[in-house]
Amino acid sequence: MRAGRLTFLLALCLLAAPASADYLKTSRTAVVRQEHESGSTEVARLPKGEAVALIGSRQSAGYYHVRLADGADGWVYRTFVRRFPGPLPGASGGETESPTPGAGALDASAFAPSDCPPEGDTQLPQLRELNRLKNRVIGPAPSAVVGTPIEDLVYPGDDRTRWSTGRAVEVVGYVHDVKVGGIETCNCRAKDAEERDTHIELVQTPEATDVDERLVVEVTPTWRRFMRTTRGVDWSTAALKGSILGKWVKVRGWLLFDTQHVQNATNTNPDGSNLWRATCWEVHPITGLDVVAAPVQ
Repeated sequence: MRAGRLTFLLALCLLAAPASADYLKTSRTAVVRQEHESGSTEVARLPKGEAVALIGSRQSAGYYHVRLADGADGWVYRTFVRRFPGPLPGASGGETESPTPGAGALDASAFAPSDCPPEGDTQLPQLRELNRLKNRVIGPAPSAVVGTPIEDLVYPGDDRTRWSTGRAVEVVGYVHDVKVGGIETCNCRAKDAEERDTHIELVQTPEATDVDERLVVEVTPTWRRFMRTTRGVDWSTAALKGSILGKWVKVRGWLLFDTQHVQNATNTNPDGSNLWRATCWEVHPITGLDVVAAPVQ
């Protein structure tokens, strides 16, 4: 009797065991939320056709739990995606509990500040999630970086859903300005310039100086320390201003939609009075920067 019961329980366990990891692909623009409910904070917007790793195998209130390319996780509603068997295309295996760098990706985690967490010093859930994206410490794998013209990134029109925070890009632009970033919660309100972001404004040509032509890209303190220690390169604001202002550069890194500046971008607030950028999309953090020759016109 006992042997029969054990056999029955073992069969149940085998039936309940999760299948091999699956992945999802968006069938249209999809909102990824922090929790599995419609009113939850938005983590990212994925364009049609983007594949994401599935965490677990079951839905919760109609939502799938997913892992994004930058390591963040969230929930996407079932009607926005299609499910496919097997591991995420291009991945080495199935689900992982924490993101690991892809082949050739830079890892700056050892240079993150010990006294300021990735979410900064705010208690606002949406801002905490934004800060985590700003403070990403794993760079994109070279194979994941997509060359993207600056004119595409600053193209006019409401662009909130145009790109994804899981997208890694390489952009060439002319450096219009370099300045110390503001005192922000992502850096625990640090006042020292070394512990604040560096804002670099890129434009399409030296003559393109209007606010509706500027793309903001940012160096974070963590990647500044990484570059100084591992590459011997000075990414301080003062050094960058002296070495790249008025020059053409190629930057690499993660895309990020900075919701804190919706009112300051011409694409999201065309009739605003305090405009100083074309778009809220940024390359943030920058994980690579090189001075290059001017593109051939």
